[in-house]
Amino acid sequence: MAENNFYYGDTMKKRTSKISDIAKELDFPEDICSGGFHIELFTDTVIVDGCKNVAEYGDGCIKLNVGKSRVCVFGDSLTIKSFICTQVIISGKIVSLELE
Repeated sequence: MAENNFYYGDTMKKRTSKISDIAKELDFPEDICSGGFHIELFTDTVIVDGCKNVAEYGDGCIKLNVGKSRVCVFGDSLTIKSFICTQVIISGKIVSLELE
């Protein structure tokens, strides 16, 4: 049994290494390829990379699932301008961000 667990762990290390190599080659942030996320906040725009799906969508609140966490954007007149692959662009009057 222990050998199988070691083998599985060794295989996962090789897979993670390959993903890291591909991310570097394509000039992607490594955390995006490994299930992480990245947030950029501007005056009236939030960009979230690594979004899995939209959990809640409303004029005053947008919640995004990002792996095991959730990014909550609060404000007024919030809209999702773009959702391509795992990148979401939200615009409107941003009041606050929370991480759940």
